[in-house]
Amino acid sequence: MDIGHTNETNDFFSLEGKVVQTSPVKQCISHNLKLIREQKDLTQEEFSTKLGIKRATYASYEEQRAAPPLSVVITVSNLTGIDINTLLTDELREEVRND
Repeated sequence: MDIGHTNETNDFFSLEGKVVQTSPVKQCISHNLKLIREQKDLTQEEFSTKLGIKRATYASYEEQRAAPPLSVVITVSNLTGIDINTLLTDELREEVRND
């Protein structure tokens, strides 16, 4: 998967050769992180610990104040079995079952 920033001063990046606006991506990953966490009945503290990050950092992702780095998205993908592209571009609606 090829993810790279096209320009640090704008709200777009390249995802597998496609230019994607970051706001929808930030919204998608925010929605998905919260849904996954709630379905696993975890607090922000518990989920952030599983991800190896601070709770405040995790909260900033859920609240769309920041976008998680690729390393965090990869960790979420590994924990859940959900494809990275899906985590970034599709709002999940189904139950997440993997640990």
